[in-house]
Amino acid sequence: MTHLSGKAEKTTNELVEQLQRIAAESKLIKGTPYTYPALPSSTLLSSTPVLVPSSSSTPPSSETPVSQAEDLSTSGSECSRQHHLVSWKVQEEVYRNPPFELPTMARGLFTERHEGQHRIVARGYEKFFNVGEMSYTNWDSLEETTQAPYYLTLKSNGCLILLSAIEEEVLLVTSKHALGDMLDGERVSHNRMGRIWVEKHLSRVGKTEKELAKVLWEKQLTGVAELCDDSFEEHVLSYPSHLTGLHLHGLNHNTPSFSTLSPYEVASFAREWGFIETKIVEKATLREAREFAQDIETKEEFDGEKIEGFVVRCTVKPGPEPKTAIQQGMEKLAVVDSSDDQSALSSAAAQDAKRRTISPPYPPGSTFFFKIKFDQPYLLYRNFREITKILLPLLSPATPKTANDSSSVTSIKPTKQPKVSSSRLSSPEAVVYEAWCRRTMRSDPNLFSGIAVGRGIIDVRNRFLDWITSDDEGKETLRREKGNPKWLKIGRNAGGEKAGDGKRKGKGKGEEDIDKDGAQAEWKERGKNGWGKTMLVPVAVPGCGKTTLAVALRELFGFAHTQSDNIAAKKTGPLFNKAVGDLLNTKGCQVVIADRNNHLSQHRKELATTALKADHKDQRSLPTRLIGLYWPIKGFQAPASTNEVTRLCSSRITSRGDNHPCLRPDPNNLAAHEVILKTHFLLTADPLLDQELDDIIRLDVRSSPEETLDIALNGLTKLLGLERPDEPAIKHALKMAREYSAEISLPPVVPAKIIPPRYYAIAPEVDIRQIVQQILDDHLVQSPQTSIEFPTDPRTFLFNLVNDYRITVRPHITLCHETEVAAEREGIPETDWKTKAGPMAICWNQCRGISQIPTLPLFSFEITHLVWDDRVMALAVDQIEPPVEIPNLRLKIPEEEMEGSHFTVGTRDPEVNAYEARGLVKDFKRGTYRKEMGVIELKKRIEGHGRVLGLS
Repeated sequence: MTHLSGKAEKTTNELVEQLQRIAAESKLIKGTPYTYPALPSSTLLSSTPVLVPSSSSTPPSSETPVSQAEDLSTSGSECSRQHHLVSWKVQEEVYRNPPFELPTMARGLFTERHEGQHRIVARGYEKFFNVGEMSYTNWDSLEETTQAPYYLTLKSNGCLILLSAIEEEVLLVTSKHALGDMLDGERVSHNRMGRIWVEKHLSRVGKTEKELAKVLWEKQLTGVAELCDDSFEEHVLSYPSHLTGLHLHGLNHNTPSFSTLSPYEVASFAREWGFIETKIVEKATLREAREFAQDIETKEEFDGEKIEGFVVRCTVKPGPEPKTAIQQGMEKLAVVDSSDDQSALSSAAAQDAKRRTISPPYPPGSTFFFKIKFDQPYLLYRNFREITKILLPLLSPATPKTANDSSSVTSIKPTKQPKVSSSRLSSPEAVVYEAWCRRTMRSDPNLFSGIAVGRGIIDVRNRFLDWITSDDEGKETLRREKGNPKWLKIGRNAGGEKAGDGKRKGKGKGEEDIDKDGAQAEWKERGKNGWGKTMLVPVAVPGCGKTTLAVALRELFGFAHTQSDNIAAKKTGPLFNKAVGDLLNTKGCQVVIADRNNHLSQHRKELATTALKADHKDQRSLPTRLIGLYWPIKGFQAPASTNEVTRLCSSRITSRGDNHPCLRPDPNNLAAHEVILKTHFLLTADPLLDQELDDIIRLDVRSSPEETLDIALNGLTKLLGLERPDEPAIKHALKMAREYSAEISLPPVVPAKIIPPRYYAIAPEVDIRQIVQQILDDHLVQSPQTSIEFPTDPRTFLFNLVNDYRITVRPHITLCHETEVAAEREGIPETDWKTKAGPMAICWNQCRGISQIPTLPLFSFEITHLVWDDRVMALAVDQIEPPVEIPNLRLKIPEEEMEGSHFTVGTRDPEVNAYEARGLVKDFKRGTYRKEMGVIELKKRIEGHGRVLGLS
């Protein structure tokens, strides 16, 4: 998708010229011209500028002034001149899949040309989408690409109104795309009703339109509000009198790139000027924001009100850090079916395309909006409204055009019966409502008289809701429909869309999705009367020890055990899920271990669906319980650093050798399986949410098989009411698990060619944030110049690194670099390189040899100082030593490298290169202090360790 990027700021002239060029060549963008005339005061009824669209066939550059209209809006000031405005409208599908470079994502954009220059008169928000509606708005992408704070603002249910200043003391009120007071010569327009409400709000606080216009003019802002007035136009949710009017929820700068004031500034402005304030909830993490929204959706109201959902405002994260050779190698790999180790690899181009769809179309640091819409009641009520509109042909053509027309309505049988699509009839309530609507349109057609003009939909809905909750016939009708077996599934809602995932795509029979958020009542109430069978769901990556644990549990309790790795098929997912389902349907089989990595949320959803199908097939009254055996491997839940998790899992894969169907270490390419481990699993794994499974037993990737089994037994005996086996039985089970051998042998998964390393480094297995925090907590604040305060406060710097996600994820201590080796060899014939090798070349050769040892040794080091300035923070290291258990292992690090030896804590922003940390540490060690430099010497050195790796 091509949108605005982080290029140089586009001018308004450039923006409008691009829009004009596209509009001339395509119908997907349209500029509608309007004239805003300055009439003589003698002709004004209320000193009013009139907004009338020019002919649509007239180009925007040659609008024709118009005279006074019959209905005049009140502005309170006169225009000093005539204004020629253009309203730009982009077709909805262009935002989702633009066939050309889209110069702006703004929805609601009015521009004016005066004296050869274009300016933005009014500007709405950038187009934003629901969770799951675009690839970059699914929860995983949002977690990776956005950052706090997350402001959840109440999503108003009305029509958009823009408030701006056409001149210093002249207020402009528009709808999203149009100006003008009347619609079809009969109905009041949205912007006319918006202006009426502006007058009401301002009068309540003793202010005038002239004063409001002056503020908006001086600050060059557009107020963005929602007109919520059921007496004017009903939407889905009804509004009480104290919430009727204009809900102010945004103040945007009139600039080409999107810039908006914070929700708190908007709320303050609303209070000052008498508008209805939009409620705000601030959360520090996306997880907190998501859980809060889920809680509100469960309650089906917020502060006692039914709501549509939330608009979440956040910021696009800075770009990623430079990639290592391993990461670059990973990017050339993609899994055709990512459910199993033996899946085939797709092209690098496909993987690149997949990655590109994740990032939002805005540069780092931009304000970013997305929507969370609730299934209940909003989507259900909206679906009722759409069903009603579809059935309107059942009424006589004599239906009144306006709600004020009191003539009677008759019901006739149309030539062609209207048909409601199955996507609309996707809940028991929707099915019953459609039948009730057809019947009621025949018996009481006047009830539907105002639907066509936006009136009466709430009365119709309330009549139906009363019928199914208070009338015996209605209650029985809904009860019978809910008993239909087709509703015994999860992940469907009244709107025909999967909750949280936008539009549904076609699926095969029986492949209904489970709602990842557990939003449906059937899932939330599981187990309230007890549990039936049990499915154990490992959530891990290769090397955690999931099969070892599964075999041990099978030996101890006789649990059924099916393993994805033992399925010889290109796509094992469907066959594995079927095998799990068959075991659940086997008589006498009470516990099933679904032995697969299940590191993706999609895998867990598939297993949850499998359990539901099995329960339905056997007509079991108690549901199957899903218990997770969870090894957290990244994020705040992980007990170990990314480098340590990688080493532990990789070494276990190496240790088991050929005892695996497909993921086997290659003796000729020792790094190959680690590339696969990172590419297919560590980078793609989805953290397990509490809502996904019924219970979770958390395990530790650092634990031994004995420790892992002990934790699992403690959890399972408590959850399942089992008696804990004695020690001899446990030892025997572990022995059998260690002796377990793969049942089949498949062709190994082979990675693409690994990029040769550009440098060698030690990968420290440390928690950087925790170490720096410990240093700051334990040491007095004292700079090299013994001043009391540092030029840059280290606590603030660390806080910003954490808050902006700038902490280094995979730190490294550089040992030697290919450019340094090349510089050393300048002027030396290639035939003499071996005999006249310099310190860098010697270190390079030693590192290359160490990196080829099957089980990479751990080198130790000591952290000596914390060093930083206003751009970068680093931990200086010393005493890099090989493991004592390998006495003959040698690594001679050049003195020049040791002078700057460190690993980077983080950089201020993406524009700061992490390489700056090396120069900073070198200056400190040489005694060259910069005035902005801060240094803390550790009272007690911190020891660490890591492997020697080739990176790029």
